[in-house]
Amino acid sequence: MVEAWAGGGLPNWKTQGKVSAPRVCLAKLQAGRDIEEVNRYLLAAKPWATSGSTWSGHRGDYDFTETTLTTILYLFGDDPAILWPETVEHLLTTLLVEEGGTPRIAVPRSLGLIVDTENHHLMTEGCRYLKNQWLFRRGGPGREGNPAYDNRANGLEAWMCAHLRETAEQGVYEFNSMPYLGYTVQALLNLEAFPESEELRGLARHILDTMNWQYALGSHGFRRCAPFRRRFEKAQTDKLSDDPHTQVMYSWCAPESGGELRGRSGRPHQELIAACMPYRVPATVKAWTLEKPREYFVRMGRGPKACPEIYSGAPDFLLSAGGAFRGLRAMIVPRPITLLLPDGETQISRCFHIPGHGRWWWWNSTGVHRRFAVGRSPVRIPEQYSPAAGDGGWTVFTPADAPGLAVAVFSAEELGIIALFPDGWESAEGLLARIRAANPDPAALREKFFWPEGGSVEYDVKAPRNRWVIRRVDGTDTDRDFGGWPMWDGDIPTEVF
Repeated sequence: MVEAWAGGGLPNWKTQGKVSAPRVCLAKLQAGRDIEEVNRYLLAAKPWATSGSTWSGHRGDYDFTETTLTTILYLFGDDPAILWPETVEHLLTTLLVEEGGTPRIAVPRSLGLIVDTENHHLMTEGCRYLKNQWLFRRGGPGREGNPAYDNRANGLEAWMCAHLRETAEQGVYEFNSMPYLGYTVQALLNLEAFPESEELRGLARHILDTMNWQYALGSHGFRRCAPFRRRFEKAQTDKLSDDPHTQVMYSWCAPESGGELRGRSGRPHQELIAACMPYRVPATVKAWTLEKPREYFVRMGRGPKACPEIYSGAPDFLLSAGGAFRGLRAMIVPRPITLLLPDGETQISRCFHIPGHGRWWWWNSTGVHRRFAVGRSPVRIPEQYSPAAGDGGWTVFTPADAPGLAVAVFSAEELGIIALFPDGWESAEGLLARIRAANPDPAALREKFFWPEGGSVEYDVKAPRNRWVIRRVDGTDTDRDFGGWPMWDGDIPTEVF
């Protein structure tokens, strides 16, 4: 990955300074290529905008650039053979524009009325903190030892720790965001690697580990279909392996994955950052990402104004709930309920899935429980799968890539059910007969499903968008107010904090 980025020319700084240009510089320095060219390029560069969110009254987003330049400063600033002293000074005086002890909370030029977004807070204030630290420790006359740059004396360290502590307790706000989660991760990687504060590094590491555990349990084969916060135009994406978290996890886990990721192309820019930084996922997180060691069912609460992530997983399947729309201000994008199998498919349309009813902003796609999914639309069956048995609205599939697993599907108007049988069935025809015997009335399936071996799941596919679709399991009421769910609930691996 580093060589792929280092091999090209240096892009135009003004037009590609946000993402590509600083990353090409990083890759070339990491690879030890074109050292003089990179230094002269950086010495000629000037800020192309200011930091913070861009809107009609402000041209921002320069903190995207600063975050990578901060990485370059700390990785190579002590080696004058790679990053020249004059280049270091140019970074500190010209290109890294944040300094001092006052964090900027609001969107620039919004009169303090609009709070800026999570990724901008982490990038901007992380760069401010790390520039201060460099100047205070080795900034030269007039800067070294200056209390204005002492993060403890000026209060910035206390603010940063409090900010990360809140994130560690509540989870990231822009969860699963495309593309913003990648920039949140990048900022956290800087804060995990470079601060002198052990508390700050530990908080950043804890947040990264938490996010990566959530990815490990909510993905299968570097593919996932999870609800996300921001941006609405991503709602119609059909891709399962094109998000920034998959990029960084692939970088950390790919050497042991045994093969290339299908559908992957180009030079993923977050994958490069993950490759260059010292952070690595814990061994148990990597193991659960690459191969699920056992069956599990987990619910991950995301807070009172969000929707949860719900997964029923095993070595050969992952049922993923799609979440629910919570209004324009919540900025949640729900996805279809999706069944991922070991077939390597990287498009939702090539997987068994249940879309929500109507437009996506009406969806409540939270109807997932252990080995079971239900939604208010018929199940979409991928064209490459043919049923092994079918009758009475039910079809049973026996995927070749998941030996021993049977997928039972029921579809009717405004109703779709997927029930998984990983073991204990003798034939597709026999399983179908037992399912139909346990559920003789198709009309009753609109509210309740009986497992052939005993037990039941009750649901309301018309549930409001702030309630879990699953009402009762084996006759016991569920906690349907998912806004109050804890961050972790269910069969959580004992290695999780």
